[in-house]
Amino acid sequence: MSSAWSAPLVAFAIAMGPLAGAVNAQSGATSPPAAQDDQSKSDPLARPTPAPTVHKAETLDTLFTKLKRARSKEEAKSINQAIQVRWLDSGSATVDLLMRRALKAMESKDYPLSLDILDAVVDLKPDYAEGWNKRATVHYLRQDFGRSIGDIEQALKLEPRHFGALSGLGSIFRQLGKEEDALRVFEQALTIYPRLESIQKAYSDLIDEIDGRGI
Repeated sequence: MSSAWSAPLVAFAIAMGPLAGAVNAQSGATSPPAAQDDQSKSDPLARPTPAPTVHKAETLDTLFTKLKRARSKEEAKSINQAIQVRWLDSGSATVDLLMRRALKAMESKDYPLSLDILDAVVDLKPDYAEGWNKRATVHYLRQDFGRSIGDIEQALKLEPRHFGALSGLGSIFRQLGKEEDALRVFEQALTIYPRLESIQKAYSDLIDEIDGRGI
């Protein structure tokens, strides 16, 4: 994996949510991604810690407002963890069980099995953004960018503020050479989660890369 896109991949995996040890491909991805931010350099797909009690009664709208206004990286991480917990809760015991099995398969790098399970998740609960998001992650890890983009689009229709999905989309655009699209998507993610360090770095690195070529 080239250093040119390792940072956004870190973000994809981290920001894309909890995948307990699934892929160490990001030296940091989704563990996207997403956005435990740099919660664990050695285990970028680590499951998020439970939301602090102070955030448990707050709505997602309130949490996103606080995330945007967070004054420190630590405060933002705490809010991010609360958001991740809300995103993972499908409202269905059956779907939650399937998600746990899918994540375990991803951890074992059994991507065909995880895809089979996630197919069932999105069939059973098509309005569950995290199901689409996790399936997008598996497609990404299999280098199937077309299907990954399709699932990211579905996740964003359901949750337009999903900074993990946006991080993954920006990472894919960058790998496909669509640098202006990547910058636009990274900017969008940063308006939602301004202190997401992995995307700050991905954005800055891409700007430097473009400026260095005189584009």
